[in-house]
Amino acid sequence: MQILIISESKNFGIEVKKRLLDIGMKQAELAKKMGVSESYISEILSGKREAFDARKKILSVVEENMK
Repeated sequence: MQILIISESKNFGIEVKKRLLDIGMKQAELAKKMGVSESYISEILSGKREAFDARKKILSVVEENMK
């Protein structure tokens, strides 16, 4: 359930950026793994786009790479 809580958080971008730093992944790599543009990821992480479905996918990819 942690994914759902963070995906709906107002601090979503901050939390994901911290996790990306923890695992040494850049936004460009995340975008590539998701099959979307880097600018799309940037807009989501900066709060310019809501994209709740994409938020869940972002967290799923990040958490998969934390293992």
